[in-house]
Amino acid sequence: MILIYSLIYLTSSLESFLNNNLKLIDMNYNLSAQKQFENSLNKFKSWRGINALDWGMYVQPVNFNEKLNKKLVRSDLLNENFTNALTDFELTVAILSWGGMNREHAKTLYKNNDWINLVSSLRSKEINSRKEAYNEFYKLRKGGKLKGMGPAYFTKLICFANPKLNGFIMDQWTSKSINLLCDKELIKLTKSGHVKDNNTPDIYELFCEIVEDLSKKYNVKPIVLEENLFSNGGFNKGSWRKYVVNNWGVKNKKNINQPIKDKILEPIDFEAVLNKLSSENIEIPSLGGRSRLKIRKDDDKILITNSKQKSFSVNKQHWDKVMNRMDELPQDERDMTSRYGLGKHSFNWKECPNRVFSIYIPAIVKCFS
Repeated sequence: MILIYSLIYLTSSLESFLNNNLKLIDMNYNLSAQKQFENSLNKFKSWRGINALDWGMYVQPVNFNEKLNKKLVRSDLLNENFTNALTDFELTVAILSWGGMNREHAKTLYKNNDWINLVSSLRSKEINSRKEAYNEFYKLRKGGKLKGMGPAYFTKLICFANPKLNGFIMDQWTSKSINLLCDKELIKLTKSGHVKDNNTPDIYELFCEIVEDLSKKYNVKPIVLEENLFSNGGFNKGSWRKYVVNNWGVKNKKNINQPIKDKILEPIDFEAVLNKLSSENIEIPSLGGRSRLKIRKDDDKILITNSKQKSFSVNKQHWDKVMNRMDELPQDERDMTSRYGLGKHSFNWKECPNRVFSIYIPAIVKCFS
């Protein structure tokens, strides 16, 4: 019995040692995944956020710097002339809106602004390393003082508040990419594929070191390598994103990897959908999945018939208005029916072209994504 307990203790101690010394792991990359990634390098379109000023005004209606009145790209957040003109609060709005944070989550987050002091410490260089920065956010999150923001978003703050720390974004797509390339579950993910809160500062440090190691292999800057890991989602997925979607999955009881779907909706050209349809009806689920729709080609329009057997033909002008609305929404609000219809709430769409049928158009986008 003593021997059994001793073995259990030694096993536990070894596991604890490995968890606290992750950088000691000798990394061997998956050659198949590595080849796929190599072929996809720099074949992506840089991610563009929604209008940062609009996002900020929804979360906290105050006077913002007019520099935020645009759809930001990564180069804006890495441009000192741009970021130095912003207050700490404005910079967080710029970063989180670019990252597509749900505005309702952001409202919850900004109810307690103490965490913005960490952004201030990052900008003033009081925090000396990415691991230290992660640890400070990690402690707040564990203490319940960072409601609405997990590692996928606070690593964005680390990345852009002080780029010289070389702290990279550890979201679901970069994490899945690293796990696939390393053929190990180094970054802990939920069953649905999101980054877990229990990823420690050591895990984040390892994640960043792997990004740097890969950047040396491919002779690109680490920040560029990380952007390549993210690739492109939506209708026109990058080749690496397609690989990640098709190959990442949780292991079931039979130990078989199950693929997942990329849920981020991206606007689609009207003609691209029209060309995929015929005069025969096809049936698709509504955006919320509670009913079924029938859609078909109707000359130069798309005919939609809902579950109540009411029909309406959508033309390109109507379609484009809905696509513009989708483009303006944070990425994790794009599959919410309420964002495309009329209503009393501020998140409803006051300029909705048709109170019944506009909400069905994102369901078509989802079907063809």
